[in-house]
Amino acid sequence: MRLRLLFLPIFLAGCVRSARVQPIPTTGPPETVAPTNAPSTLHPPLSTPSPSPSTPAASAALFDGDWPRAIAGYQAALEEARRAGDAAGEAAARLGLGQARLRSGDAGGAAAELAQVAGDAPGAGFTAAVLRGDALRALGDPAGAAAAYESALALAPGLADSYLYERLGLARRDSGDLPGAQAAFQSALAAPRVEPLPLRETLAGLYAAAGDDPAALAEYDAIFAAAADDLARARMDMLAGQTLARLGRAGESFARF
Repeated sequence: MRLRLLFLPIFLAGCVRSARVQPIPTTGPPETVAPTNAPSTLHPPLSTPSPSPSTPAASAALFDGDWPRAIAGYQAALEEARRAGDAAGEAAARLGLGQARLRSGDAGGAAAELAQVAGDAPGAGFTAAVLRGDALRALGDPAGAAAAYESALALAPGLADSYLYERLGLARRDSGDLPGAQAAFQSALAAPRVEPLPLRETLAGLYAAAGDDPAALAEYDAIFAAAADDLARARMDMLAGQTLARLGRAGESFARF
């Protein structure tokens, strides 16, 4: 279980990079972080003391991208767990079934399935909350998604905080809560993270969308100072120049371009 939990930040990072969202209207600079509605290709870490005979085949189908076979397999595993009175096995099967439905495009079915995960298996409640947040975002319910991510953070504080705060920030942004989104991204940056610069650029975009151009400019300058490649530095110069122009600092703006 401990080894599997070590891979959870990788699972969440993959989720964050893999899909699309509808951004809120903004006059600020475009964002570059591509948030997610879809779960990772990795199965969430979950300990199942006595998996049903159908679970390995369903997990293999999920890994292979065969959603119909995965759904059928997890449904069979769910029935086997019910007959055996195995609450942990039922939680694990529902968790797998929810992920398979989500990845097949059935976000509504996924959200309904994941809401029933009782959390009897170790880690099930936490992983179900994360995936349910993804499903609710895909359904256009960012407020519900934010509540799910907040629940995941409360269930396992410190486990993957930066990635969860990023998802929470995106959900709050999608619901129009710019101050809440900014606070979540600030928390994401304060937690351990392999690649913090994309978070800073999204946070700068949130500042610009809220009309706080000085704060956005400070973030662009910080990214410029930390960026290792010329392309990223050139992009920060462009965004900083646009921000300076909005601030009426034409001479400084021209110099950045």
